[in-house]
Amino acid sequence: MPFKLNFLVAMLLVSSAAGAQQRETMSSEPSRMETLRNQTQVFQVQSRATQEAEALAFKAQCMQVTGLEPFCGCLQAKLPASFTFDNYVVVLSKSKQDNGYNRMDKQAKQVYDAIPRVRDSCAATLSTKP
Repeated sequence: MPFKLNFLVAMLLVSSAAGAQQRETMSSEPSRMETLRNQTQVFQVQSRATQEAEALAFKAQCMQVTGLEPFCGCLQAKLPASFTFDNYVVVLSKSKQDNGYNRMDKQAKQVYDAIPRVRDSCAATLSTKP
């Protein structure tokens, strides 16, 4: 009988310790989830801030070169968000060969080929405004 009692006490102690560890892990889970959620929110805010800064830089550079706000706004709205004004100038001022067009993947070529059409479309909007 004492063996059974000792065995039972030992099992209760192991079970109690495992339960305490499980409760500790479960109580730290919300903390980990909250930390992850906060980090995600910080990244999203930083990402938005970066995108806004890039958009302001694009518009400022365009305005410095052209001085035409409607044109710059149109370019900014129609070009991919990651496209800088410098990229825009390089595409239009150099040949496809100089820009490595043949080494571009299909998607990059589509964006590249769209740049002159975007420019022309934005320029056309200027000529229709009074």
